[in-house]
Amino acid sequence: LGSAGFRHQGLATEDQELSYEGDQLVRGVAQDYLNRLIERGGAWGRKDSPTTKLSFDHELAKVVLEGMMAEAGVDIWFNAQFVDVVMDGNRIVGLLVSTNGGLNVIWAKTVVDSSGNGEVAYRAGVPFEVGRKKDGRPQASSIYFLVGGVDIHKTLDYLKQNPDELRREGPSSKSTPEVLEQRLKEGKPLMFTGFERARRKAVENGDFPAALGAQGPVYQLGPIRTLWRGGRVEPYITSHNMDTCFGVMPTNRKELAEAVMASRRFILGLVDFYRKYIPGYEDSYLLLSAPMFGVRESRRIVGDYVLSEEDVLEGREFMDAVGRCGAYVDIHDEDGGVRPIYLREVGGDKGWYHVPYRILLPRDVEGLLTAGRCVSADHIAQGSIRNQAGCMTTGHAAGAAAALSVQQGTTPREVDVEVLQTTLRGQAAII
Repeated sequence: LGSAGFRHQGLATEDQELSYEGDQLVRGVAQDYLNRLIERGGAWGRKDSPTTKLSFDHELAKVVLEGMMAEAGVDIWFNAQFVDVVMDGNRIVGLLVSTNGGLNVIWAKTVVDSSGNGEVAYRAGVPFEVGRKKDGRPQASSIYFLVGGVDIHKTLDYLKQNPDELRREGPSSKSTPEVLEQRLKEGKPLMFTGFERARRKAVENGDFPAALGAQGPVYQLGPIRTLWRGGRVEPYITSHNMDTCFGVMPTNRKELAEAVMASRRFILGLVDFYRKYIPGYEDSYLLLSAPMFGVRESRRIVGDYVLSEEDVLEGREFMDAVGRCGAYVDIHDEDGGVRPIYLREVGGDKGWYHVPYRILLPRDVEGLLTAGRCVSADHIAQGSIRNQAGCMTTGHAAGAAAALSVQQGTTPREVDVEVLQTTLRGQAAII
């Protein structure tokens, strides 16, 4: 598994788990998290200088994140489900949540909605948008899955004998089968894509599974990664990121249930495909499908400012900036797997754009901030800011702004942006 966007991302995506090229754009709380992971053997790389994408151990990540929250004095409520907001006019003053003990009201001076779907903002009546402008269709969704019993050495031998089966992501790509083999010997993470000939053969033979909402066989296989576990590369388990359903609105209960079940059936079909058509996977098996449905896009909350495609591509700067983002635009096919992923570099000549504070402020509601993929952005811009490092940036900013608003007795909208920026810089954030 990996986090993306710590540095400017070009389009040679298979090299970025190892790349230190370009300026670091995200630090602060995110860097603290990364350093702790590396200290525990939970991530590949070196402290204080992340690679563009981070390859990490998701089991150790749970422990590290819980430890950070405990140190900060967070009262953690596991298995708590948001139900509704408590409003005083246009201001949120509390949340109704459901736990194993029943319904509870949490009174709050400031609330941060990092729910992904913008659930709190939605219940508070904040306007929102979904999907692309012409028809509202969101990006494809996925369930990550792990395959065990893999002989990755045999897979790399096959790629050496059939180099056309390794897809190169761009002219600057450094990956070849020989390079991948050398990286494995050095204990470095691997990420590669390809096997188009095998995919076409499976389609011709009727052996390739059908994804929910797809208009035909999914255009291409997703990336394959070696897993990082116990402080080393695990050569017998691979992680797979594949579009597993299309056109699903994850805030619709029935659509979500159908998508989850259909995705798991699709994954089983993919594992059968790998076992039958990809050398090294003959004795493989489905080890794990992710416990959470992987949503790339649902509600995008409309804020005081809407981050635009032009802002992202041109690398615009803002006086109320709370961070930087250099993650490429990454739009997975809205129409049903008929085209490759839409990728665009961002940031103009400098390779980054500013994240303005106003995209964290939901329109017309007080006492509320958003963070993560539901922040105020258009369809294309969201394809960049939704990357994990971008979510960490907006999360850090929203958390700091919430704390300042409580300390100062103001609403988040009344927080002095210069004070917020000074606070973030004091916490090692890059602005």
